[in-house]
Amino acid sequence: MFYEAPHRLRAMLADLAAVFGGGDGGDDGGRGRPRRCAVCWELTKKFERVWRGTVDEAVEAAGSDTRGEIVVVVEGAGGDGSGEEPGGDDRAGGSPYVNSQLAEAAVEAVSRAEAGDASLKDAAGQVARERMLPVRRVYAEAIRVRENQTD
Repeated sequence: MFYEAPHRLRAMLADLAAVFGGGDGGDDGGRGRPRRCAVCWELTKKFERVWRGTVDEAVEAAGSDTRGEIVVVVEGAGGDGSGEEPGGDDRAGGSPYVNSQLAEAAVEAVSRAEAGDASLKDAAGQVARERMLPVRRVYAEAIRVRENQTD
């Protein structure tokens, strides 16, 4: 994620295209295509606008009369267009750290439910709130853990 001034936007996007684009010498991660990006103007304001495309297309799309606060978000190196993070799975957010936190929370929720303290849903909600994790993801993972225990 980059914050950029309007008068430097085109030059910055050209630099991004040179490094992350699909042209010669670009670091496309061996994927054979340029990285995707989003150029965002005036986020959280009345005239908020977001443009999405590749870094190569962004250079062409950026106008010379650009004004306002600008944020440029570039796809990570492991992106394959699937919407999943590298090395992870979509249900858990992709990060190995998040996956392990969800797994630990799910096991604890199943243990609490089996101890008779609460239903699985309630136990998952309690554990998720204690660990500041998404309740739905902890509950879904707890269901998987419980199903795997009975197999």
